[in-house]
Amino acid sequence: MDKLTTLTLELAPPDSFDVSPAKASSLGPFLQGCLMEHVDSGYAESVHGLPFNPYSQHCVLDEQSGRLLWCIKALNDGAARAVIDPLRSVDSVSLRGIGKTFQVSKTTSESISLASLVDLLSGESVHKQTVHFVTPTAFKRKGSYEFMPTPRLMLQNLFMHYNQVYGGSHEVDEDVISYIEQHMRISSYNLRSQYFSHAMGEGRKIPAFVGTLTLSMTGPDPLKNLVRMLCAFGEYAGVGIKTSMGMGALKCLKPNKPRQSRGSEAIS
Repeated sequence: MDKLTTLTLELAPPDSFDVSPAKASSLGPFLQGCLMEHVDSGYAESVHGLPFNPYSQHCVLDEQSGRLLWCIKALNDGAARAVIDPLRSVDSVSLRGIGKTFQVSKTTSESISLASLVDLLSGESVHKQTVHFVTPTAFKRKGSYEFMPTPRLMLQNLFMHYNQVYGGSHEVDEDVISYIEQHMRISSYNLRSQYFSHAMGEGRKIPAFVGTLTLSMTGPDPLKNLVRMLCAFGEYAGVGIKTSMGMGALKCLKPNKPRQSRGSEAIS
């Protein structure tokens, strides 16, 4: 069965490059360009135009070390071979769009089995789930950007992404989404707006948000476990639009991560 794989590259910024959390996340489009330089053109063509990609990537600032963490996440084995394997041994990352080169100081890799993710469906249920939107997140509906999250927007997006990657179609049953919506509400939140720029503050900006929120769930345990599993999937897939460009990175703050089938592996 497929594995979900995460590769994290710790990047040392050049001396002349001042980094903030917002600036770190805005590097996503440039890192996507770097990633595509290492990916086989046949694979890139095969995923081009898909409604949801089988990988995500984003960049965050480790404020303790001052290093940038570039996180690339593959949702199946094919994406891991195509997207992650070519980057395992790189010693520098050049972002042509801004004319900067970052040295790779450390590389780590970890994976979980898809089975361990699916096991959450039959595990112990919880009635609350807190999530952290790590990088700017937004949705698109009827041609317009939505930058206030709702349970429907979040869970429908995650469900469609999951079905696309593992079922070959992003279609979801509207009755299921409506049923989930009826049994969920946002019980608390700490969100703020943050634009996502395609070019480091220049050009088109996407209205988005970052922060945390807590979902409260009622209804039967299978429903709660489905939400739990989809949120755990979101830690790898991201949520919302442009997750391959650095948007929508998601972290679950309540214990719901499936057990890792393989320990973290330091590559360099």
